[in-house]
Amino acid sequence: MSENTENKTEVPSDPNAWVPNFTLPKDAEGRSVLVAACPPEEEYKKVKLKKKPKTVAVVDEDSCVGCEYCVHVCPIPNCLALVSTESNNPQIETLCVVNEDTCIACRACETACPYDAIHVVKREEIDLWKHSVNLPKLAVNE
Repeated sequence: MSENTENKTEVPSDPNAWVPNFTLPKDAEGRSVLVAACPPEEEYKKVKLKKKPKTVAVVDEDSCVGCEYCVHVCPIPNCLALVSTESNNPQIETLCVVNEDTCIACRACETACPYDAIHVVKREEIDLWKHSVNLPKLAVNE
């Protein structure tokens, strides 16, 4: 029996390059994940970053209605996930969450969101932007 072995040439990788972890967002733990960003492999393999971005996408949980637009335009696997909400609002059953470890701050989700619920902000300001009640304070401080 002979085995077919293909000669695969591996591209040497930069040991200092930032390698994202393609797991689901931490905020999705313990919730029902309905859909997650899943672009074609040839698309996200093009993304090469030397270091982790200083900014990240943040979903305003008060404005997100779970419409899925952002999930479908995201170029990174599992960067965005649509999960069941913990709120008591019967009209909104889902919420989008961002994987801060994977997000490259490309702004595709921010542009696609029709409800202005996603903002790309500095990593240190993530908690400030998660609820729209804080937005007037942020606008005054800028």
